Amino acid sequence: MSNFSSSLACLLKARGFRVAILNLAPYLNHDSSTLNPNLYGECYITADGCETPPELGIYERFLEQETSQNNCVTLGNVFQTVCNKERRGDFNGEKVRFSVHVINEIKHRITHFADSGKYDLVVVQLSDCITETDSLPFIEAIGQLRYEAANATCSIHMSTLENDFTAIEPIRKLTMHGLYPDAVILLTDSKDAMNSVPKIARAGNIPEYSVSILPTETSSIKAPFVLHNNAVDLTVLRTLGLNASEPDLSPWFQLMDKKIEADENVPINIAVIGCDSSLKNIFSLVESLKYAALRKERTVNVYAIEIGKINSNSAGSLLDGINGIVIPGQINEIGEESCIEALKWSRENDVPTLAIGFGMACMVKEYARNVMKQNDKDLIELSPTRIGAEPCSLQQSSLAASAYNKAETVIERHHHSFEINKNYTQRLEQAGMCCSGTTLRTGHVDVVEVPGQRWFIGTIFNPEYTSTIQAPNPLIADFVCHTINYHNQKNQNG
Repeated sequence: MSNFSSSLACLLKARGFRVAILNLAPYLNHDSSTLNPNLYGECYITADGCETPPELGIYERFLEQETSQNNCVTLGNVFQTVCNKERRGDFNGEKVRFSVHVINEIKHRITHFADSGKYDLVVVQLSDCITETDSLPFIEAIGQLRYEAANATCSIHMSTLENDFTAIEPIRKLTMHGLYPDAVILLTDSKDAMNSVPKIARAGNIPEYSVSILPTETSSIKAPFVLHNNAVDLTVLRTLGLNASEPDLSPWFQLMDKKIEADENVPINIAVIGCDSSLKNIFSLVESLKYAALRKERTVNVYAIEIGKINSNSAGSLLDGINGIVIPGQINEIGEESCIEALKWSRENDVPTLAIGFGMACMVKEYARNVMKQNDKDLIELSPTRIGAEPCSLQQSSLAASAYNKAETVIERHHHSFEINKNYTQRLEQAGMCCSGTTLRTGHVDVVEVPGQRWFIGTIFNPEYTSTIQAPNPLIADFVCHTINYHNQKNQNG
């Protein structure tokens, strides 16, 4: 669903509008920090340090513009805000009511972007099943906005078409709350889907041409074309009474051309250590690898290797045939030894390796243990949580700086509560490890690398959070480029 919401926002932006996108999440958590990432997807970090659902990462990758805590509204956050206002006396002694104050707070969150004067249009996505009770506050708020600003709103309903009932029932329930659709999108792979269009149109009281049928599994780069070919963006403009030029989709056409070329080339194999096979908790990382490879007209096979499977005896057999290794930041102390064994194998076999967050901590520990022959007990220390965007200073002679086109300072996003002990920095460098990036605020190490290796870099920040479809993060792009070169070299050598 988020791909289509983002694609619609992307199409409107390509037509010249300033577009914001907002996610409404009907759960009582204040944010995504306490949600299980293996069940609900990764916790995405915005530049202002907010822990949000993965939808905001999708928005940023499509629109190439930063989101913030204001772009995600949870029911828990709304309730907390209303309760805080009541405690401060903001309601002047009124009885605080769900039907008034909570709904008004939701409406304020939605209209905030329009009232700011920074945006022309706001795309609002209501996540999860709209037939559930949890969604009713958002549905009521949107219904009221539809009534209060009838000529300034457009409602698009998206439903999975398994049969006529599964598609019609959500529409009927929404219309009961006054939320009539201006268009309906049906996700289905059925060849007989057109037979359902008249019934869906009658249920929503819309013309049949306002019902679009889209394939269930539509890739990210195809989604804008699919929506545009079904005139969904045109329906929005027509409903709002707006005129605009045709969208400039040339960057997306270029990506499509690269995808055609990539499908004809041999894919590269990248192993991610310490994640389950669903890869839900590292979604942004997988996407960043995929689009960085696409820029080089290659596809990526990402292999998840579970924690505990890698040891000194199994590393060679499990990682043979791999062109690049990633140790993500989502691992923890439980998988430390497996990651250290994987890093030892990749360093000794000179395989391109990227270690992120706690993965970087494992990279430093492996180097201290196996190269410096020192105890790594005090190498990593707990610290106040660093979360959000921070500037990092790079050594100009380093591989990291080269990846960033010799930039002296880069801004990347952090999400961790540990640092490399500063007392070890000099010893690491004397032993051959380069501490090539340091945070400007505290002077702690942000990037490490081993000169002489093909590509062996660790970052305490998460570069995938600033990687978009059209502009992959430079560090990830450089890593993927080296995995491609390594793959080509291995093939040439037989």
